[in-house]
Amino acid sequence: MALSNQYLHTLTTNATRLGTRISETISEQAREFSGGNSSSMSNALDTTDDRAKLAGIKKQLEPGSNEREKLDALKRLVALTSKSHPPTFTLPFFPSVVKLVASPSLEIRKLVYIYLLHHSPYDPDLALLSINTFQRDLSSDPNPLIRAMALRVLSGMRVPMVVNVVVMGIKKCASDTSPYVRKVAALAIPKVYELDPSQLPALLPILTQTLLSPSSFSPLSIGATVYSFNAICLKPLSQSHGSRGYIIIEEETAYTNQTIEYLKLIHPQFRKLCRILVDVDEWGQVEVMRLLLRYARVMLPKPIRTEEGYDLDKDLKLLLTSVEPTFMSRNPSVVLAAAKVYYYLAPSTDPTGYWRKFISPVLRLLAVSQEVERVVIRYLVVLTSRQKAVSTLLAPHYTSFLLRLASDSVPLQKDKIRLLLNLLNADNDELVENIWLGILREFIACVENVGDDEVIKEAVGGVGELARRVGFGVTSKGPGAAGTVREDVIKMCVTALMDMIGSPYDIVVSSSVQVLQQLVQLQLSFSTSELYYLPQQQTPLTIIARLAKQFDDIKHADARACVVWLVGQYAPTAASPANTNTTTTSKATVIDGIADWAPDLLRKCAKTFANEAPIVKMQIVTLAGKLIVLAPPPPPTAASSQPDNAPPDVDEKVRKLALLAKYVVFGLARYDSHWDVRDRARLVWGLVKGLVDKFLGNGDGSNEMGGVVLRREQVRVVLFEGKAGGGFVDDERAREGGRGALGALSAFGIGPSSSSSVAAKNYQEYDELEDDEVEKDVPEWMERGVESKLRDSEEDSAAGRKPVITSMGSSNFNNKAGPSGSGIGGKVASAGPVVLVPTNLAGSSEPEASEGKKKWKDLEAFYAEEEHEEESEEEEEEEDSEEGEEDDDDDDDGDDEEGEEEESAESDGPKAANASGGDEDADDSSEDDVDERRHLMRS
Repeated sequence: MALSNQYLHTLTTNATRLGTRISETISEQAREFSGGNSSSMSNALDTTDDRAKLAGIKKQLEPGSNEREKLDALKRLVALTSKSHPPTFTLPFFPSVVKLVASPSLEIRKLVYIYLLHHSPYDPDLALLSINTFQRDLSSDPNPLIRAMALRVLSGMRVPMVVNVVVMGIKKCASDTSPYVRKVAALAIPKVYELDPSQLPALLPILTQTLLSPSSFSPLSIGATVYSFNAICLKPLSQSHGSRGYIIIEEETAYTNQTIEYLKLIHPQFRKLCRILVDVDEWGQVEVMRLLLRYARVMLPKPIRTEEGYDLDKDLKLLLTSVEPTFMSRNPSVVLAAAKVYYYLAPSTDPTGYWRKFISPVLRLLAVSQEVERVVIRYLVVLTSRQKAVSTLLAPHYTSFLLRLASDSVPLQKDKIRLLLNLLNADNDELVENIWLGILREFIACVENVGDDEVIKEAVGGVGELARRVGFGVTSKGPGAAGTVREDVIKMCVTALMDMIGSPYDIVVSSSVQVLQQLVQLQLSFSTSELYYLPQQQTPLTIIARLAKQFDDIKHADARACVVWLVGQYAPTAASPANTNTTTTSKATVIDGIADWAPDLLRKCAKTFANEAPIVKMQIVTLAGKLIVLAPPPPPTAASSQPDNAPPDVDEKVRKLALLAKYVVFGLARYDSHWDVRDRARLVWGLVKGLVDKFLGNGDGSNEMGGVVLRREQVRVVLFEGKAGGGFVDDERAREGGRGALGALSAFGIGPSSSSSVAAKNYQEYDELEDDEVEKDVPEWMERGVESKLRDSEEDSAAGRKPVITSMGSSNFNNKAGPSGSGIGGKVASAGPVVLVPTNLAGSSEPEASEGKKKWKDLEAFYAEEEHEEESEEEEEEEDSEEGEEDDDDDDDGDDEEGEEEESAESDGPKAANASGGDEDADDSSEDDVDERRHLMRS
């Protein structure tokens, strides 16, 4: 029975918890569904469960509660704050929470600090109650974590009344012994500056004199210090002119001068920042490289080109050498920042190959993640759009940029297509020859996959651009400027585009038509003799005839307008004697001077005129005017041989064409709902009205509308030569496809989003971007920098002195002792000092070689020197042995004399004999000790 009651109690408790959780979920969903309305949100929160929860929190925060209850209440308050509740919902607990700011529990303090950061701006008067506690923590707490947390909360409270107190706290913590506290002090400076910009004169000395001083120069805090310097001194100019959309010249000049003054403060710190760059944390390295880049562009001299290469300043070499190890960082931002430094500072054509050093690290980032790959590809698009040298370095790695149609996002696929096209700008023709076929196959496969419409447009436009760039050698300087005409490339590209016209997908057909319009214009710019290599099916006029025949199958408005423009622009070229073999209809149906498919297309367009887009209607009106101008005029003798009211002797075909043109221009377009179409109709009708009246026999052909009357040849110039160079498509949107700021978000807000017919112009203009446009974040490079001695410091002068390092060995004891010498066995050490470690740690790490080591050029010389030393030692041993033999002979003579003395003085007794024997033993022992010491020293 007890078990069943316990089981029922457990079920009841679980059911209550489940009901509470379900009610909370329903209230949150209702609050989200309300759309952010404050009244509905307050009603959704005003439930019985919320009131009970708040009452429990208030009870737990009372002074009589234990630490565990207070900790639980603070956790619930922070949870409510993180669930999109308005701050006013938990603001009533502010007095109770402020009382816990001096709690001995570190966990409670952390939660109190989080609460204060969110709620202090809404009740600044109550927030002042905690200021004394924070000041006490800053001055007397021995724990650096508490000091850092106190300063972080004090600077993040956003209460203007305590700005002066925060500045004093920052000044105190900037000279703290803990580098973590100094880091927090550096991060607090931008917060104070944002709250009160007038505090800049007090904050700037803290940065330059305290945080950048030699005693505080720590890798842990230097990143935060440089970040604060960049935030308050080198902020972009766009943030200084407010909400205006423009910048005044005076403001830009003042900003440049102020930036130079701020960068002068970095003179004594430049070389220290270069040397400590490797030891700084990852995000600190990004900020340090950003500062060093701006400093180098303003204060260092620009590399000078010489016959042997480039002459780089020693400080610029130091910067490039210090940045190079960061290419091995695992943080993509660090690698891209280092690549930016090399791009803007290192010469591109230097024989040492500075730019080659960032190619492999950047390519390594492509395998990190899709997000990183998107950023890297976009940066490479910008780089290859500006410099052909980057395209040359990346061309061998073009397979790394092939599309993954199943996993790549649409923007990434578009950027990869642009990047592959930019690789065709490489200076090395052999590289272009090796990669163009693979790139063409990639574009064709992308079109056949039929993915996103924007990707298809880019791929089709890429086929046309490949034909222009590689086939025709088109640059901004004109066709053929990049090289000779490549017949095989043009054939393959035109064949691929003609196959795309027969695709069942409308987006593929429309895109290919727009690209063919560009290629046809380019082909017809060459003479007919230069197009001999094209088969009959790929000649420009044959392509136009096929497009006119398939006009009903083309649905896209831009593509239909392209076809109409091509037909009207090149109708007289197709009817010329040199191109009569390209016509496909019988001569009986051809009007002299007009291709047979041109009037037929006008007839089709007249039927569907009311349903066409405005851009197509305007081209139809222009086509009607062009055909009237091309029609043969009536014979001059016909009017004199006929009565006045009789119609002129005009061909029936021409008469029908004039009626059709009048119906389209004067009938349909004149009353169209779109004003652009009406304006175009009024313009064209004013030009051709006289010709139409002559063909129809209505009057003498004078202009009844008034104004200047143009002759037939003048009207033809107006209609045909006005846009013969570039077609009707507006190319202005595509000219900025490769522009953007490297390392800024502006590089991701650009790029052609229109149809692929304008993509050709986009890529054609890339070679015009070789002259690097200076970004707002990177100043112009000064031709002559400041003097190098301004960057000298005490550490640099100490580094110039090489340490004196000698080795301890037997050579120190080889000198014979003089009469006044002292030491072991009569030997003294050499006069030079014996130093085991460098006396100057700031100097070079390479020790100065001794005289004996300098002459060891190779291994044979080393062994020869060793043999010479062994021979000298053997000679010394022989001399010592000879001296020892002489000593033995002297000892023998002494023994004989002592024997004689003993015989003559036996009466002295045994006592004298014993005494002389003891003296001899002492002499022998001293000689043995000397020999042993000599042997030890030689060994």
